[in-house]
Amino acid sequence: MATVTAKEIAKELGISQASVSLALNDKPGVSEETRRLVRETAIHRGMSLPTLQPYSGSGKRICFLIFVNHLVSIAENTTFSSFLLKGAADRAQLLGHNISVHYVNANEAPLSVQLGKLLPDTDGVMLVGTDITEESRKEISDVFEKRPELPLVVLDSISEIAKADYVCNDNFKGARMATEYLIERGCRRIAYFRSCFRNQNFDDRQMGVLAALEASGLKLACTMDTDVSFEGAYKRTMEFLAETGELPDGVFAENDVVAAAAIRACNARGIKIPEQLSIIGFDDIPICELCSPALTTVHSNKEQLGQIGVGILNMHMAGLPLTETGTMKVFLSTELHIRDSVK
Repeated sequence: MATVTAKEIAKELGISQASVSLALNDKPGVSEETRRLVRETAIHRGMSLPTLQPYSGSGKRICFLIFVNHLVSIAENTTFSSFLLKGAADRAQLLGHNISVHYVNANEAPLSVQLGKLLPDTDGVMLVGTDITEESRKEISDVFEKRPELPLVVLDSISEIAKADYVCNDNFKGARMATEYLIERGCRRIAYFRSCFRNQNFDDRQMGVLAALEASGLKLACTMDTDVSFEGAYKRTMEFLAETGELPDGVFAENDVVAAAAIRACNARGIKIPEQLSIIGFDDIPICELCSPALTTVHSNKEQLGQIGVGILNMHMAGLPLTETGTMKVFLSTELHIRDSVK
């Protein structure tokens, strides 16, 4: 992937190149929304961002890796990683550490080569593991097994990688809570809109949905498989609505992008939400409030994942492992953010 330039980002976002420079270098002079949008665009386009504070030699060097797999495309099609980064950067700054951001692509050079260029100059690694597949898990694990002294914290995934620690949301309970809410609001024919790509997060969400239905004596009305890009999910939902015989009265979508695309498709076909169909998503990213109606969703802890991850990493870098084995898994609870898409 060719690295994007500041000029290209400025053109894409319709802002000045000077504003892009200020945002990339975390300088005053632009709004926080512009700063977030510029940095998010840069990361998704393959740019390795400057350190969020100049390296002074007094703090530890944290490498924040965003792992992207175009075949999975979750990291590319959501803003999730930008929230993880903000939480990590805020906590790192409080602790006096320096954090740099890098993009690792499963579809380009071997991961051993990409990671080999980054790891020698770091004291600890945070890895956003949303797109990790079994194949890439083995590749990544092989790299870190050769660096057992290098602390590693994986965010948003519990894929077993070397001697890593993990910080993740409680996907099972969040999805179960969402499904229970649909049932509580009178939904009895509940459909499940699921990603074609499966990871542990999505599998846990599916188990949560099924557990809630079983406890209420219900079964899934139907399942729709889709990719997780907005346009792909919109097209697939339009096909689903044209093909389905009996419209479900409730939908649980595995993430907010799929849910938002479903709302757009229903609006296009004249299906009233929530009167005819209630829709609920998962993650609580900004798109939820841009939908019409606004999307009810499971609020996942995004910035907190980054903050806690840095806290764990800090203990390891200080030579103070938190468990005898040096590994642990932390699950953060979720909550329901009720808006207008459920009756």
